[in-house]
Formats: sequence, structure tokens, C-alpha cells
Amino acid sequence: LKLQFLYLIALLTHLRHPTLPTMHASLVFAALLATAAADFQCPGSSSFIHAKCAVTAHLAQNCTAVGTEIKARMGGTGGWVDPHNKGIYALSSFDNGVVAGTHKTGAAPHYEDKFTLVLSAEGAGCKVDACSESQVTSVLDASTNYCNVHNLYCGSADKCQSASGVDLTVTGEDKGSCKQSDAAKCFIPPRQ
Repeated sequence: LKLQFLYLIALLTHLRHPTLPTMHASLVFAALLATAAADFQCPGSSSFIHAKCAVTAHLAQNCTAVGTEIKARMGGTGGWVDPHNKGIYALSSFDNGVVAGTHKTGAAPHYEDKFTLVLSAEGAGCKVDACSESQVTSVLDASTNYCNVHNLYCGSADKCQSASGVDLTVTGEDKGSCKQSDAAKCFIPPRQ
């Protein structure tokens, strides 16, 4: 259904601008398709206006090690605490390299964000496609959605602590759709 909608948009663009060569209409369709593909891992939000961040990270370690570390951090293994306001992670599912969960911050009622991370082998390393979305009305989030996912895969070079003993190495990071993605804001103490 989403592909049909995207094709319809590309077709209407071509019909509205008949001088637009067919190749250009195909490029419009490909760009729309790529945008949809980049969004596939986002969990969605019931709030019409909300902040979100989709990012792709490349890590030197294999996906088994990356997945183990992500689960360990989410579970607070070894006393690991989220360095961004001591948020609380909850694992919803971990299946076939797809991690889904929630991140809550603030006093009750908590601010809740949902996120998804998709781990896929990339040579000897691992590619992580991640997306976090606020579940409440928000426009700017002071990098919160970025930090929700970044703090699960960052390594000591980024000032991140390991929970499982594996020091992850981020070799690249594309901050794609993130309106705010300041890694320095991922390490702030909670308000007293």
C-alpha cells in the first residue's frame, strides 16, 4: 500500500509536469521509496506532532557482540545507568536482529519514547539502523531521541561505559532525520 502511494505521487508529479522526463519521474519515485525504506524501522507515535530521530551507525564489532551489549545496557547489567537523565529502558522484543523498546525519563508521569534498532551484518562489523520517536506532542527534544539510541551502541571513544565488558567502536554515524543530535547532550545528570 505504501509503495502504491509512493508510485502514485511519482506518477502525479510526472502528469502535472509532462515535460519532466520519465527518467526524472523514476528518480522522484526512487527518492520517495528510499525515504520510505529509511523510515521502516521507526516505531510510530500516536501523537500527530512529535520529535523523532532516525540514525545509521556502523560498528567494528559483529552484530552478536553489539546485540549482547545493547541488551546488557537496557537491562542495567553491571550497574550500567543511562547517562542521559538516568532514563529507564525497557526491552519489548529482540528477534532476528530487531530490538524494540521504550525509554522513559522524568518524574511520573514519565516522558516515554519508543525505539527500534535493526542490526545487520556489514563485513566483519555491524550496521545499526535506529529510530526513536516521542510518544507525546513535541517538536524539538534537546537531542533526547538521538541519545535514546546513541547511548545503546556508543563506545568508550564516545565516553560511553560498557555493560557487558565489550567496548563498542563506532566507525561511522549518519544522523539522517535527526533535527537535534548533539552527543554532548547524551551525558547530562538528572535534574535535582
